[in-house]
This record gives sequence, structure tokens and C-alpha cells, in this order.
Amino acid sequence: YYPAEKEITVGNGQTAEAQFDLKPAFGHISIHSTPAGASVSLNGKPTGKTTPCKLEKLSSGSYEVSESKEWYHAHTESITVNDGQTSQISATLKPSFGGLTLNTAPEQGAKVLLDGNPTNKTTPCTLQKISSGTHDITFQKEWFEPQTKRITIAEGESKTINVDLKPTFGTLTITTEPKAKIYIDNQFKANDKWEGRLIAGWHTIEARKEKHTTDKKKLEIVVGK
Repeated sequence: YYPAEKEITVGNGQTAEAQFDLKPAFGHISIHSTPAGASVSLNGKPTGKTTPCKLEKLSSGSYEVSESKEWYHAHTESITVNDGQTSQISATLKPSFGGLTLNTAPEQGAKVLLDGNPTNKTTPCTLQKISSGTHDITFQKEWFEPQTKRITIAEGESKTINVDLKPTFGTLTITTEPKAKIYIDNQFKANDKWEGRLIAGWHTIEARKEKHTTDKKKLEIVVGK
């Protein structure tokens, strides 16, 4: 507070009383940000507070106030604190990230890797916060070739990426007469009938039944057939 003084006269045997209304030599700063939860620094030093907040009893004068938050550019501005007043700061933080929506065809359900690191997401999905710049997005799904797309995303940008996966399989249907056990590459698959996918290439197909001669075939599986 500003000092104050008065001149009083005390008479013989009297009690004099002096009352002072001290004027504040300080003010306050009220700080809001969009989004909220930004860390606040005053003249380059952390205050330990996050927005929205109020910095109280600051000596009147000029200050630099900064708000910083992960995934956003820091905001700094100079502000003047006046005696007994509350100065206002309302900052809109600019994002330092973009977002991606990812889809795969002819099937969804592909695992998504960002710059070689798992995201624990599968298509269709959205990566909401990706730092601006160039990134490699990899898609992995059983029965399809892995695919990697290099994308560039700007700050605040939202993109949709559609990827056509290349199959590595063909489809095979097997029936037996009479009913028999079906083996593919020496692995039991089913009785009587089996239908499913096989990786392209040569495979050994067998039908086995007691008291019957095993029927064995070599078959080439072709992608897409």
C-alpha cells in the first residue's frame, strides 16, 4: 500500500484518533485461456497455477504473462497492472497439431502405426493429435500386404486418409466324398468340408479316412482367386 500521513493536534488530557484509508499500490491479473488448463508463467517464472486463475497482489507496473499447454503454441503478452484494478487476459492458444481419420479397403480392422510406433488403434479410427509435419502411417492386417503412407499435416488441419490394401491370399473350398478329415500343409482343418483363405503359393491338400486311401493334391493358390 502507499504510505499515508496526517497532521493531528492532541490537546491536554485528550485522546486523539487518526484513521487512515491506505491506497493499494498493487493490482491483480485474471487469466483465462482456450483451451483451459494452461500453465501460467510471470516474467518467465512459473507461478504453479493453471488457467483459469488469478494472480493477486502484484505491484503496479508492467509484466509479461505466458500460458503454455502441451500440443499448443505458448502465448505471451505484456500487461500493465494498475493500482486497485484487475487486469484481464483472455488467450486463445494455437494448436501445434493436426488430426487424421483413417480408413482401409476392402476391409477395415488394420492396425495403425505412427512413425513405426503402435497407436493401439485399428481402422476405422481417428488420430486426434499428431504434431504438425511429415509422418509415416503404416497399416498392418492379416492376409494383406503392409502399407505405409507418408503424409504431411499442418497445424489445425484435419485429414481423411483412405488406403486400398493389397491382398496376399486366395480362397479355397474343399469337400470330401465320403466324409473325411481335411488337412492343409499337414494341419487338421475340418471334417467333410472346409472353406477359407490361404496365402498365395503352393499348398498340400489331403483327405484322410480310416480304411481308405488318402487323397493328396498339390494346389497353387493365386491372389484374388
